[in-house]
Amino acid sequence: MWKNKREKISQEVFAGEIDNTPKKRKTFNKKIRIISTTALLLASLITASTVLAGCKPKNENYQEFSSSQITVTDTIHEVYVGTTSYKMVENGATKYKLLVTPEDEMNYSEAINEFKDIFQQSTGIIIQVEKDNGVGFSENATYISLGETSAFAEAEIDTDYETLGSQGYQIVTKGKSIFVTGKKLGILFGVYDLLNKLVDYEMYTTLNPYVKRNLKEIPLPDLKIKEVPDIEYRIPVMGAQFNSKKLTHRMRYVQSGEVIVPGGQAHNILQWIVPLEEHRDTHPEWFSRDQKQLCYTARGDEEAYAAMLDEAVGNIKEVLELYPSQSALSITQMDVG
Repeated sequence: MWKNKREKISQEVFAGEIDNTPKKRKTFNKKIRIISTTALLLASLITASTVLAGCKPKNENYQEFSSSQITVTDTIHEVYVGTTSYKMVENGATKYKLLVTPEDEMNYSEAINEFKDIFQQSTGIIIQVEKDNGVGFSENATYISLGETSAFAEAEIDTDYETLGSQGYQIVTKGKSIFVTGKKLGILFGVYDLLNKLVDYEMYTTLNPYVKRNLKEIPLPDLKIKEVPDIEYRIPVMGAQFNSKKLTHRMRYVQSGEVIVPGGQAHNILQWIVPLEEHRDTHPEWFSRDQKQLCYTARGDEEAYAAMLDEAVGNIKEVLELYPSQSALSITQMDVG
């Protein structure tokens, strides 16, 4: 604003609209000095305010937690994050180990490897894995327990697996240990959430994850977290996430084959539900006249429709029995022109 005012005064002087006598020129220069001085003072105040706002001491190598609690009704998002006086990482070292039963070491291998990798990116520490051979629970033990270990059993942490489902998880601090429970994918997603709390882990893109780097101290957080996804089947259909299982999971998606029976993802109605190659000659009324799609009414023939339905239901039951761990099946039309 002051610059525009100065330019306006100068223009008026050069246009002869202001008296340019020595006396008037002295008054004019005084006005300019006042405007300039005011502008410099304002600039100094802004600069000082900015510097002072950034003067708060901050240790970039220390992780801080602010106590918070989030509870959302009518769904499962119960999150409490507090602090304790104990340190998980101190002076760039840790006593903590991942604890897993020998039976679950392979089952939770992805969760174990992801925790080790991302934790090391943040702290430089290669965390060790201990196979649980009945270590039990102790208030002073320093474990990150994955799944149903003996420590988890003796800690007597209530866990409702039915509510957690296939992908929900629970994270609880008890004593000096942290317990992550759930089913296979739930354990993995729980590990990602725990890493978020410990090292600020986030996956914003399909490139490397974001973590707080060079952490030398991490206090033990007091955690009481229970999470169940609002949308159970979050399946990417294209791109890097679709092609990479690691990226799919890091973005908290699931791959189609983890929940949908093989061959049942899409465009399958004529592949195995009502196979065209098997029935095109014996039951042409089951298919469109160009034989590119199923005719869902069997062209109005009630007897043919009942037989087509029996064929489809029989094939669906058979494939569901073959893949009991999958929980979904897609019935979709063919993708043809």
